[in-house]
Amino acid sequence: MSGNIARGLKELSVLASLGLAICGGVVFLCRREIPTQTLGFGQLGSGQTLAESNPKGTVENQAISSATLDAPSDQERLALQNFESRCAQPGVIVCQGFDLPSVFTQATWPGTGFYYKKDCPTWPTPCVQRDTTTSFSGASSARWDIYGNTGENSEGNWLQNFPRIFGSNSTFYVQYAFRADSNWVNFDWTSTGEPGKNTAPKLSIFHNHAGTCAGEEITIHDHNAWATPTAYSDCGEDQFTTALDGKTYASRGDILLQQGFTEPAPFTGEKCQWAMDTPTGKCFKIAPNTWYTLYFKVHVGNWGQANSSLEAWFAPRGQGMKKFISVLSYTLRQDKGADGFDSLTLTQFMTGKRASVAHPSAHVWYDELIVSGQPIPAPAGPNP
Repeated sequence: MSGNIARGLKELSVLASLGLAICGGVVFLCRREIPTQTLGFGQLGSGQTLAESNPKGTVENQAISSATLDAPSDQERLALQNFESRCAQPGVIVCQGFDLPSVFTQATWPGTGFYYKKDCPTWPTPCVQRDTTTSFSGASSARWDIYGNTGENSEGNWLQNFPRIFGSNSTFYVQYAFRADSNWVNFDWTSTGEPGKNTAPKLSIFHNHAGTCAGEEITIHDHNAWATPTAYSDCGEDQFTTALDGKTYASRGDILLQQGFTEPAPFTGEKCQWAMDTPTGKCFKIAPNTWYTLYFKVHVGNWGQANSSLEAWFAPRGQGMKKFISVLSYTLRQDKGADGFDSLTLTQFMTGKRASVAHPSAHVWYDELIVSGQPIPAPAGPNP
């Protein structure tokens, strides 16, 4: 029997576990959007917004014919139960599995959802697709298709609004699954931009709805196209880096891009030092065609003071978490009129990427997005 029923059952049981309605008839799913208090107006790069408008309701119905459903495999069932369990934990405010076809409808600005770009070479077929052939769990994942001779962001983005704001003296947690193919990992993306401009993909941005290039910004970035995730804020002006001790914040000289080696076992992770051509030491480098869970803890201290922090862990599928970012005395700056972090964006935006440059098509996938005000359990192994 195929995995069709597994996909249907995940859609049913995830929604049920989140307290969403399951309606009668021919098995209708009535999925209600998580209500938001603050809507997003994120922008990517100077003056460039995510906004493209298309109607999308806040109630989504999907019929599943019981005649076409098959039983899930044990592996699919366990993956579903794992995701459900993490979504059901106290403090969870966002749980998105990218499983329902309706999730891939163009969103209505400024609501949560996909905002597709019309300069995608395959338009009107978007360059972000629902992929039912691979996922971390459930029916599908979201796949970004990055084609040659395209600009900074010809694919589009997922904008996720939070139902609360994380301001001064607060902490929030983000977890998502990520996968990249060999072209994404191995291609030198900096060759698509001007020399020295560090043109390379972003993975995600935590931000205030007023903008993504701002003081209240934490961007996860494939620094110098090394497939080695790092973090920065304030439009790249400030990096989440430390001195070689892995504890003292430093942005110049001999610095560590990743500092997880300071964490006690079993979470002891990386000691990755910046170098001109390629980083040295023990670095978390994304392997092609491998699912990872990326997990972030963001503490917002007092704006303008060195008491904010970013901690991050990674785990290949089925393995325990290892720490790769640990910057504990960081200064986050508040933007005028912005009360804190209330949004995130999943994106492959590459600042300075030129449409005149040809390159192999590359693909990345996202799945299992969770945001919480409390720690989120790891999919496997002990919890950090």
